[in-house]
Amino acid sequence: MVDQIEVPSDGWEKEEIPDDDFLFMRVHRSFLDSEDKPIPGAFRNRPKVGGGMSTDWAKYSTPEDAWRRARVPEDNIVIRFIAGQVRRVPGRWIEHTPDRKRNNRAHTDVWGEETAEARVRFGRIYQIVPLDDISPIGDSQ
Repeated sequence: MVDQIEVPSDGWEKEEIPDDDFLFMRVHRSFLDSEDKPIPGAFRNRPKVGGGMSTDWAKYSTPEDAWRRARVPEDNIVIRFIAGQVRRVPGRWIEHTPDRKRNNRAHTDVWGEETAEARVRFGRIYQIVPLDDISPIGDSQ
């Protein structure tokens, strides 16, 4: 007999994220330095206890989608990580965690203890995503 996998009726089962895929993350302006680059504190778990670092998987999200999910998008930038590089940060792992409550199939957590070493590593592997069609922080229209 073959075991059957129960798939939610909405089809939003957890999926394995390939190493080459991107993860997008919003960074609020309060976590940017004077050159609009993320400071180490931007790479944090939420909630602090029991939470993960919230990202969106590129399979189901664009950078603009991630940006628009912010409370005040204009106060945020979007960065991206390559999943395989995130997996190489000691003590951290990735889990696709679709968020049905917020209608975000792309939601993905980066789990693991928040350490200074992890923050430095994340600071070395992110890339800022240019949002050409969106006014950057500080621009007036």
